[in-house]
Amino acid sequence: MRVARPSKTALVFLGFFSILSLFLIPRGTNAQTAGPHVVITWHAGQSYVPPGYVGKALPGGSSLISASLEILSGGKPADLSGLPIYWYLNDDLVANGIGKQSISFTSLNPGQIMQLRVQIPNYPSGEIIKTILIPVVNPKAVIVAPYPLNSFPASPAHLTVLPYFFSILSPASLSFSWTVNGTPENIPENPSEADIAIPQGTPSGSVIPVSIDVTNPLDSTVASASLSLTYAQ
Repeated sequence: MRVARPSKTALVFLGFFSILSLFLIPRGTNAQTAGPHVVITWHAGQSYVPPGYVGKALPGGSSLISASLEILSGGKPADLSGLPIYWYLNDDLVANGIGKQSISFTSLNPGQIMQLRVQIPNYPSGEIIKTILIPVVNPKAVIVAPYPLNSFPASPAHLTVLPYFFSILSPASLSFSWTVNGTPENIPENPSEADIAIPQGTPSGSVIPVSIDVTNPLDSTVASASLSLTYAQ
């Protein structure tokens, strides 16, 4: 009897779910299927991201971070009000108390990854230990040029800079310093946007380097970005 072999599509499909299952299998303390589900959520205050950004606002240096704990048992929130809860940041005890399900703390230096751990030694089904990682980043700036391959056909070229992860509530508190072709540009009205005018007689194919420094005057943090435009008349 000839045995039918699975198709390439079926093999890829099975392989995908085999890999996916590695990430779905619970690991660590209290990882049994029927055990409690431990969730730590966190939020970085005053970490600005542009409208439409769907990722998480990451903390910068000295950002205030709020974290909270929830344990689901049988699909319902567990009552932790009578249990001692211990919070550790990079193995240092930063807070503890009976029923202490939330804390606030200040982030460390940018470029580091903080380990936030919670421990409940007297949980009814056994000790709870849960660790999450929180990255600390420098602020970022991205120049948006709405032109394919940064090649624009007519003067002026309109550019916008988007700031990320500054410790601000509004980009209006930032300062913007544009440089075009090595020359600083003064843009007083809406400095987060720039119209790059091309002098008459500029040959097609000319490359115009553009850069910007975005500064938060409140804490002196700076983010820089650059790109090269091509004038393709």
